[in-house]
Amino acid sequence: MRRNDLLHAALVALTALSGGQIATASEYGCTVLLCLANPNGPEAVTECINPIRQLRRDLERGRGFPSCEEANDNNGTRVQFSSTRYDPCPAGTAPLAEGDYAVLQGSPNGNLYRGIGDGANALPSGDEVRTYPPKTCVGNRAGTVAMNIGAADAPSQIEATLYDQVVQLPASDGSSIDVYVQNQLYRRVQLK
Repeated sequence: MRRNDLLHAALVALTALSGGQIATASEYGCTVLLCLANPNGPEAVTECINPIRQLRRDLERGRGFPSCEEANDNNGTRVQFSSTRYDPCPAGTAPLAEGDYAVLQGSPNGNLYRGIGDGANALPSGDEVRTYPPKTCVGNRAGTVAMNIGAADAPSQIEATLYDQVVQLPASDGSSIDVYVQNQLYRRVQLK
């Protein structure tokens, strides 16, 4: 059985157990957890639409996150509000250290990227609309290159590292939930 089929079967079983409605906090919490864990999105399965909408309403009203007795810390399955505005770097990449510069190897225009590390120290910029910088993730080091930065009439030269991959991740608005399975981050869900 594929993961989506298992998720669907689990949701149908939870709904059947509750007589067609999510009756207890634990069943509601477990349904929400299963829906948040769906790689296709928290509302990709019909049985998830109402519980996820209820979750959003509950959180907007300051209510706590619903509990799921079957998914306790003993088995490492849990949800928690994200402590960062940035998603983890994709597999095979790592955050570019704060203040370091990167250039994509073979890039025809030689775009220069500046690292913010894991984003924990990132500050917003802008006068009217405050925006956070993107997080830069890099692959394998492939050498260095000298780059000119600053004004055209008075440039300064810096050394940047060439990488085989450069990925930029935008900052979220901070309203996301991390789903952990076996104590490993499984996915981050934006609650917009």
